[in-house]
Amino acid sequence: MDFTQLVYFVEIARLQNVTKAAERLHVAQPALSQSLQKLEQELGTKLFDRIGKSIRLNEDGRIMFRYSEQILELYHNAREELADRLKSETGTIKLKFLCASDLIPDIISSFQAFYPGIGFKIVQSSELMDYDFCITSTYNNVAPENGRLLHDEEILLAVPPGHRLARRKRCRLEDLKEDSFISLDAGKQLRRLTDTFCKAVSFRPNIVLECDNPALVRNLIAAELGVAFVPADTWEQIYNDRIGYLHIERPVCVRSIFITWPQNKYISRQGYYFLNFIQDYFKNRHWLMRGEKGR
Repeated sequence: MDFTQLVYFVEIARLQNVTKAAERLHVAQPALSQSLQKLEQELGTKLFDRIGKSIRLNEDGRIMFRYSEQILELYHNAREELADRLKSETGTIKLKFLCASDLIPDIISSFQAFYPGIGFKIVQSSELMDYDFCITSTYNNVAPENGRLLHDEEILLAVPPGHRLARRKRCRLEDLKEDSFISLDAGKQLRRLTDTFCKAVSFRPNIVLECDNPALVRNLIAAELGVAFVPADTWEQIYNDRIGYLHIERPVCVRSIFITWPQNKYISRQGYYFLNFIQDYFKNRHWLMRGEKGR
């Protein structure tokens, strides 16, 4: 058995199709079929059930697939660690932001003040699985696997200047049954969290406007087109003296911001630099709404 056989087998197992695996690997299909046949001969067992022209992993195949993935992952991690030794203060960190994206410029510039040779590839797609770290959020302080808590953040209700509740400091969601809401798009993480908060008290907001831009949310509120849920700390760019910000008493609306990384993924030396940096960044940051606004 050689390493190439494992690579070929894993790709066939993932796709359950020799033709598609050959296209993905840029290998001739007969060569791929021969490699699989040789592997099965060496192991003394069939790894797939043949059903007409289709194939499907059998029980032996699933066992082999599980261990083969681990072998390939260990090999990848070994290469990453060896490369890491040669470039401890250079390289690229693949960073996925699912929340607190308004802080990206400050986080990156502050980190690169210490490590100018380390670059970033930044994405905001929840579907991307190839990343080093992800900034994400949960509610009720539910910790994701392979993660560290960065910050607990209250979710406030922002109301326009002429709103009947603008002079109040607190409210309940049931106070807003007749109000029009401005909200992020349904696929956004904050939207999913606020939907959960609303369901907890059987409240259905009357959403009349949806967008994906915090600055636009601010302008829409200021134009008295509706009210909106806003994070107390990480959406600093939306704060405006003309807008009222209310604590929500029922339910308690708080999200927990975490940095996470894929299970079993090797964390490079550059990665640990960033991991330690971002924990200090959130711990020591002066939050506008807690300081200047006194909330």
